[in-house]
Amino acid sequence: MTKSVAFNVDYSRSNLASIIRWTDSKNKIENCEASIDFIRCDDGDEFQFLHVDKGEIINHSLFMFEAVKNAGKKDEYLLCYSADFEIADYNSHVSFLKALKHSKNQIEIVLCFKDAKGKNLENCFEESDNRTAKLMKS
Repeated sequence: MTKSVAFNVDYSRSNLASIIRWTDSKNKIENCEASIDFIRCDDGDEFQFLHVDKGEIINHSLFMFEAVKNAGKKDEYLLCYSADFEIADYNSHVSFLKALKHSKNQIEIVLCFKDAKGKNLENCFEESDNRTAKLMKS
């Protein structure tokens, strides 16, 4: 088993933030808890993914998360935060590592949300503008 490697990503400023359109009419984004769902990286032909639910991303945390209303855009939010996480069995993700090299360590983080009762929300937002950020070793 290969060792895990720790990373961080900074989306803390609005000019770095990804933009989503909140589509859940039952839950307000302000009342939901965000966490990392998966990360993706472009290898030039297609995206390569690592998922939390598959155990490829472990020990993940978001810091200073804020869903900032995008002025003049109905139900559109800038997702501002910093993230720390580890990639489990780092060297075993050959395709992802090739994509990291191709993209010069630029990745996208896709978040998921839970309601106030801790239930995972499905289809609660649409991606509008996913911005890449530099994956930096912790």
